[in-house]
Amino acid sequence: MRGARKKMKTKVIVAVSVLLLITGAFVLPALFRGHTESNQQHGQTLAEYYTCPMHPSVRSDRPGSCPVCGMDLVKKTISADTTHPVQQTLGAVTVSPSQQVLANVSTTVAERMRLHKKIRAVGTITAAEPNIRRISARFPGRLDHLYLTYTGQTVRKGDPVADVYSPEAISAQQEYLLALGSSESAVGSEAGLLAQSREKLLRWGFTEKQIARLGQTRKVQDVVTIFSPISGTVLQVGKRRFVRILVRD
Repeated sequence: MRGARKKMKTKVIVAVSVLLLITGAFVLPALFRGHTESNQQHGQTLAEYYTCPMHPSVRSDRPGSCPVCGMDLVKKTISADTTHPVQQTLGAVTVSPSQQVLANVSTTVAERMRLHKKIRAVGTITAAEPNIRRISARFPGRLDHLYLTYTGQTVRKGDPVADVYSPEAISAQQEYLLALGSSESAVGSEAGLLAQSREKLLRWGFTEKQIARLGQTRKVQDVVTIFSPISGTVLQVGKRRFVRILVRD
């Protein structure tokens, strides 16, 4: 009786062991296949190649020696995400965290930003010719005072440039005052004469404020101040003082 029970126990143990082996034979391949299918679903494929440790640019699909240094090629396995169109075109290489530490590799998120770079060079800076303006007297006379004294001086529109004594400018002012007095008592040709004398003063560089002050005070200015019509920087200073000014047609 005891012998029969012992044989039954042995049969049960053997049957259980065979069942476990059969179950493992079916379960393990299924698990491996499921893991492979999961990687394929996520677009991850395993790629193997052989490369030289000293020359990573050397790659081969079979074992052998490096054509550069003769060392044995080492097998490498990489996983690439082939779902991204850019990676399908260029390929992708993954590096483990330990390899990143050894290779001192750092990553960051790509973003759009302005790039700034300082470039130090030797050269010569010149002014653009279209932006150069010359300020000169439009009537003959004598330069009494020059307000612009050095190169690089900043000038704003309306700043005084020079004081000029000119008998011709004095005569032009007197003509305007005579035309102004005649226009107040007559019309017609006198009004046209006033407009002509006013236009002459404007062409000679008189400003609207200077002409208005002349009409209010009825006093001729012996020394006429020339004002800057633009803003800018002085590039060259001409004669200083007490120089005769000649105007050429």
